[in-house]
Amino acid sequence: MSFDKVIIASGSGVKDILDNSSFYRESSGKVILNDIPKMDISTGQMTKIYLDKNNLKSIPKFIFCKGGYVTPKINNCIYSGSTYESTVNNDPFIIKNNNLINLKRVEQFLKTNIEKRFIKHRRSERCISGDRMPLAGRVKSSKTNDVFLLTALGSRGFSYAPLLSEIIAKEIFEDFGYSYLHKEESIFNDILRMVVPSRIL
Repeated sequence: MSFDKVIIASGSGVKDILDNSSFYRESSGKVILNDIPKMDISTGQMTKIYLDKNNLKSIPKFIFCKGGYVTPKINNCIYSGSTYESTVNNDPFIIKNNNLINLKRVEQFLKTNIEKRFIKHRRSERCISGDRMPLAGRVKSSKTNDVFLLTALGSRGFSYAPLLSEIIAKEIFEDFGYSYLHKEESIFNDILRMVVPSRIL
């Protein structure tokens, strides 16, 4: 199958996609991607916290990120995460400790105590970069085919994704000769240097 541009925006599966070099081979057998960024897989834990009527009033309508994230209210619940572990481990002690970390983040944010029995958790694998920053932009490719990454967003994916998608859009628009204007061009370029995939080859 031929293509002009492909954006890989998966989670933990992106490492397997990039490691499968046959995905990038042209009909001639030439490998399209020359430089693939180094990524790892970690385990993260998200905590679902049920709120009572007293807590519901003080929850903002935006996502808060500081050492992890706290979401707005979703069906009378709030979500907090996410922790990092190097391996998949369902040890009850680790799960309980991570729930307490995520719960403490919410309590500090809301400035109130929450009943610890009204919580659930979910653990899953995710892709991370060596410097824990996202990967967004073009991966080096041939002149005729382009592959872009939007991955390794970590616990700040809710807030990173809108801006990082603009970075990819900027590169694609400029390829076709269109001008892509951004109000804060200098800040935009600073962020681009922080997330470009080739920084961690």
